[in-house]
Amino acid sequence: MVPGDPARQVWERTASLLLNSTLSALPHATIADDVYEGYWIQYEQNSNGRSRKILHDSESYAHPYTFRPERFIPEENGGVAERDPLLEVLDMEDGIICAGKNLVAASVWVSIATTFSAFDWSDPVDESGQMIDHIRAVQPSSSIGSFRPMEFTVQFIPRLTKLKLL
Repeated sequence: MVPGDPARQVWERTASLLLNSTLSALPHATIADDVYEGYWIQYEQNSNGRSRKILHDSESYAHPYTFRPERFIPEENGGVAERDPLLEVLDMEDGIICAGKNLVAASVWVSIATTFSAFDWSDPVDESGQMIDHIRAVQPSSSIGSFRPMEFTVQFIPRLTKLKLL
């Protein structure tokens, strides 16, 4: 994949929607008390809670915890166009783009490309061995800060023989 590849952009946006945004939120702290849709944001708190609330709002994203890359493919290309989570989280409210935005995009792309190049993996299956046709990547949890993936079985098989020996 090349840096401008639409498939890469879809994976970046899907990853930013599903994954916890703790690392991207560390340099962003509030300068005053704020309330976002009833969610209290304390002065000097990092924006992780606000980012998570925005990215997992079921009114903005249909089924926000479901792995659906087609949500970020334009409608003219057969997708279901929804709001871009990178623009929601990484762009400041006053129109200034986050200085680390390109670093975040490059890091996500390198992580995904490295994983795809190093492993083959099978389709996920449930406890009875039936293939799961969609993956709920992150389930809401009752405890704050605990986001556990749905339990499923998948085989990650290293592509290189030397890695298989490990």
